[in-house]
Amino acid sequence: MKKILIIEDEDMVREGIAELLGAEDYIVYTAENGNRGFLIAKQHIPDLIICDINMPELNGYQTLELLQQDISTAAIPFIFLTGKSAMDDLRDGMDLGADDYLTKPFKAVELFKAVEVRLKKKDLFESQYEKKYDDLKLRISSVLPQELRIPLNAIVSSSQLLHASPDTLTDKERADHQKNVFQSASRLDSVISNYLLYVELELISLDSKRRHILRKYSEFDSTGLGAEAIVNNLEEKHHRFGDVSNRIDNHQIFMVKDHFLKMLEEVIDNAFKFSKPGSKIEIYSGLIAGKYVITVKDFGRGMTEEQISKIQAFDQFDNEVQDRQRPGSGLAIVRRLAELYGIEMEIISELNKYTGVFFVFPEELKL
Repeated sequence: MKKILIIEDEDMVREGIAELLGAEDYIVYTAENGNRGFLIAKQHIPDLIICDINMPELNGYQTLELLQQDISTAAIPFIFLTGKSAMDDLRDGMDLGADDYLTKPFKAVELFKAVEVRLKKKDLFESQYEKKYDDLKLRISSVLPQELRIPLNAIVSSSQLLHASPDTLTDKERADHQKNVFQSASRLDSVISNYLLYVELELISLDSKRRHILRKYSEFDSTGLGAEAIVNNLEEKHHRFGDVSNRIDNHQIFMVKDHFLKMLEEVIDNAFKFSKPGSKIEIYSGLIAGKYVITVKDFGRGMTEEQISKIQAFDQFDNEVQDRQRPGSGLAIVRRLAELYGIEMEIISELNKYTGVFFVFPEELKL
């Protein structure tokens, strides 16, 4: 049985709608204001919310925004009740992510039709979502075990030698095995983190409401400081101090801070991995035609057009890359992040000469 929450401050209207829907075998919850409705929604996770616009304390728009900021209630289909059909009201509600409107007074058949349509669309979306989710799990399960096994085998092998033959190892051999354990554990942690993030981003990409919310409530204005911290960490990691020319300034972008840092880190890390010590890595930003652009360029091994086209999850385009790293996997996350936030991403490369990655951020947030 489907669950429906009604948020309406007028007792007669609220109870009248509840009675109509209850007679149709829906499980109905009611709330007299937005705050109460939010608490009930979090507790019962209804299949649909019907909410009045004009309410004291917390109006319908504010209630919808509050629900969208909570991951457990963000994607619940939402129908507004309004006493007037002004286009401004309709536009405001749709911009916020409302799914439908009912203009009071309405007939019972109009209520039933609106509810039926929204619930059918929800069921259809969930079935499609489930199929895509199953496809995603299949893709991951076909690759992830091997990706985990490589660093895990290295950890087990070195640990066994350290444990079984501590007296027969030289200081250098012992140090080498300890270093191998640490590096392999770090790689294992990176692999797991990347795959978890990739799955999270894939699930967001399947849900239009989550994409809408991700953009609407994301803002970061310290791009320069973030880039500086990343460069400092990667210079130490790769022992390449002085190879990077970093000229990224602070600018406001509509993106979750951690997502921006991850996107930039993956690209700069690849620039280190696939260029030789002593060669330059150039990182800079600027405004082009009013749009904020970040560029990361290295003068290393480069890529072919075919290799660039294979930058998607689980496609390792070169089995002989140093340290068996997976540039395709990391850059697949970067590409997905760019798509989710409406950022234009372009890779230009010439084999054995250079690779340039360009990010063009939108002038304004497009929902």
